[in-house]
Amino acid sequence: MGYEELSGYAEDLERILRLKTFPIGVKMLKEDSQIPSEAYRPLQEDGRRLALCQAFALSRRNGMTVVMLKQDMWCYEPVIGLGLAEAPDIFIEGYPHHPLYTRTPEAGKRAVSAFPRFQPGKYIGVISAPLREISFMPDVVMIYCDPSQLTFLLAGHQYTDGDKIECTLSPGAVCVFSTVPVILEGKCKVANPCAGDRMAALAGDDELVFSAPTEAIYDLMTGLRYIDGTTAKMPRAIGMRPESTFPDEYAEMRERMGIRDIE
Repeated sequence: MGYEELSGYAEDLERILRLKTFPIGVKMLKEDSQIPSEAYRPLQEDGRRLALCQAFALSRRNGMTVVMLKQDMWCYEPVIGLGLAEAPDIFIEGYPHHPLYTRTPEAGKRAVSAFPRFQPGKYIGVISAPLREISFMPDVVMIYCDPSQLTFLLAGHQYTDGDKIECTLSPGAVCVFSTVPVILEGKCKVANPCAGDRMAALAGDDELVFSAPTEAIYDLMTGLRYIDGTTAKMPRAIGMRPESTFPDEYAEMRERMGIRDIE
């Protein structure tokens, strides 16, 4: 798979799903030589740091290629989740989940125990860019979508082998939950934008995040293209009536279960 093929996938994703923002590619960086010369580096260029969700927002909204190393990070969660630093002992013990988000220290510790993390030191940072203009091979493709668009993505995902998506939803650290488990497990995931993404990076109230490992994109696009060409399209027609039109296969299933058409 090359950059031209990924660009074609991006164009089809945008067309089929009618996305509001660009699908983006995300890659974990192991060394400085992997950083493209055109990449924007917040601290180096502007003397300010960003939350990782803001870097992703610059890629999906402004079409920018953005590199985030440890020194560029303003939020601690991706630093820990991406393995850019060792997790402090107080984090392992549940702080600051408690007292910020949980009733007891034990609940905070339990929340932290489910936090996905890379091995510290494996990576030095992360890069993101719009998929249609990407200049590197990403590890993950991230798509911000609404629930209706997510339905199409889930249908495209199950087209090849019928698999459903299993994921752990969390109120925090969408930047971690939409990348780390996808890479570790090699499976598609769905994540809910966290409060930081909504407040600091302007994620919409109607947005969710669908993430796919790059190696799964071919099957996903095969399914989406099939669905777009044969069974359904975006936007959906609005209207509700009894005995709505469904594929002929639905009529067959009704017949098999004894649900007869009214003559």
